[in-house]
Amino acid sequence: MNDERLSDLFVVILGVNNPRTGKPIEFNLARNENKYLYYQPKGSSKQFCYTPHADREGWYYSWVYQPYGKGARTGEAKRWSLKKLVAHRKRKAAKSRTLGLLNKAQSQP
Repeated sequence: MNDERLSDLFVVILGVNNPRTGKPIEFNLARNENKYLYYQPKGSSKQFCYTPHADREGWYYSWVYQPYGKGARTGEAKRWSLKKLVAHRKRKAAKSRTLGLLNKAQSQP
């Protein structure tokens, strides 16, 4: 096998379907590419995430990971639930929504 085929990985992310099409979310990523990026405000254990690369159908995604169960309040969570998954056609829209949710969470006391 050549290096290009080895570097292309078939990745299924999140284990959920696209909320608009109902199809599984699938990516072709090289080994050094991130599946998603996240921001975590100080004093909160929520993670605000988005995908910097489009999936196979050209969709970008933004969502929030919410910790639950033992350790959720102390920052040592072992379990996370996916909240507010939204599909976008442009990366800028996904990142903008993620940062908007982050700013909203940081402004709340």
